[in-house]
Amino acid sequence: SLPHSLYDYLEKDSCRLLQMNYLNVRYPTGHLEKIPVQPNAPLLRALETACSKRSFDIQKCKLFYRKKALDLSVPFRLSGLLNQANVELVISDEQSDDPGSQGGGKCVRVCLRLEDGHRVEWEGSVNTCLWELLESVAASEPRIAQLMTLTDTGLAPTLIYIQQQVCGEAFLRSATLSSLGIREGSVLLQLVQRVQTAMDVPPKVCSVAPQSTSVPVPAIEVKPAVTAVDHGIT
Repeated sequence: SLPHSLYDYLEKDSCRLLQMNYLNVRYPTGHLEKIPVQPNAPLLRALETACSKRSFDIQKCKLFYRKKALDLSVPFRLSGLLNQANVELVISDEQSDDPGSQGGGKCVRVCLRLEDGHRVEWEGSVNTCLWELLESVAASEPRIAQLMTLTDTGLAPTLIYIQQQVCGEAFLRSATLSSLGIREGSVLLQLVQRVQTAMDVPPKVCSVAPQSTSVPVPAIEVKPAVTAVDHGIT
């Protein structure tokens, strides 16, 4: 019957989304490594894993596909890359630190959007933790300060960026713009309030120091956001 067929289709589609994909990463040395990447995980996770296998400094590395740098903040399933796609890991000579930015790191422009459409702009280092960003904006925006407060019903401040959510003060303090895959340019974040659950996982801090031995970094799948958010400022 049609309902049964539809159920089978949805079940197969769910399995397809949950299955592990891989990127074939070619290093500057010519070596090729098969790197696992989960559909909802940002490409930054693949770069972290690739760098850890060769003890590369992730701050100096980028992923390229057909000679074009990939946006590391975009989830694999939205990147346009196919499973088993061949990408290049390139070590950049550019300095990652901007002398004029607080806390080091390149300077980015962030547009913070509320659910009612109100927007506030902020500019600073990619190494700024998300909670500090909110505190900086809240100093002149009472509405932001109100949303940062945990409500009696358990609603916690939550930042949404593309398919990533960071919920609760503790996770907002442990995550940076860089850990979301944001490295430069202008981005749009959405600030909402929702109930924090045990499924919430903070993005890993984007920092892999050179080591004498390879240490595997497991890929973490970020839970899809319930609200679609564009990642550019128009």
